[in-house]
Amino acid sequence: MDINITLIERYFEKISYPVTVFSSTDVPGLLIFQAGKPEENGSRRVLIDTSDLLEILFLNNIIGDGSTVRRILDDKTDRNAEQKIEESIYKLLVDYIYQLMNSSRGKVYNKNIKPLTKHNADFTEI
Repeated sequence: MDINITLIERYFEKISYPVTVFSSTDVPGLLIFQAGKPEENGSRRVLIDTSDLLEILFLNNIIGDGSTVRRILDDKTDRNAEQKIEESIYKLLVDYIYQLMNSSRGKVYNKNIKPLTKHNADFTEI
């Protein structure tokens, strides 16, 4: 599965929280999400392995058997299937990454998201 980095940035802009996504040359498969546009040089960063993105989508039932995407594809009458699939994938990823970027505030912004075990602390309210 391919994830379009430009679409992730675009979906962040939709929630008025611009981010810049970098790919690490030192650690293959590592994405760096930095708050703000490139010229703003934001200090808040989250590092996510690309394989984690796929796991996040599976864990939250966006892709896989019986998933949101599967139900959309099975509905042969849906003329907006492609748009719905895109939104399901990228809104979930943006909500997840937004939570990681703002977890220090002690608030869970979307309680319906299931975190990876290594991110449990970031999805706990204080």
